[in-house]
Amino acid sequence: MYYEDHWIRMGMDRLDSDLKLTVLRLLVRLRVPVSVPTLADIAVASTREVRAVVDVWSQFLQATPPDARADHPGHADEERYRLYHLNFTEFLRSRPAIQGGLAHANELIADHFTRRLSSCVRNRPPASATAAR
Repeated sequence: MYYEDHWIRMGMDRLDSDLKLTVLRLLVRLRVPVSVPTLADIAVASTREVRAVVDVWSQFLQATPPDARADHPGHADEERYRLYHLNFTEFLRSRPAIQGGLAHANELIADHFTRRLSSCVRNRPPASATAAR
């Protein structure tokens, strides 16, 4: 009942937002602290929209201070967020509204990392340039 109250206070009983569902599914699936810009990139949403969701849910998230080892290039000064407790994560994972979209969350995560990897490969100097050093 404790986590059920969280679900209601997060506004998930109304399921009025696809973005809220997507962000929550991503947080359930990722299980590691992630910045708002990265969540937005994965969700293919605006940073402003994702920030609004994270701000409303702040009491249910654990914030990690900014770090030079940030998960999103250029965002080392961004806090990163994850669900505040593993038991809460497992409760969320058991919800039909979350379960039904975890495969899609996996696809979004895979697409994100594919885009990042492609970007790294495109921006890598040619092999001949690195061999000349």
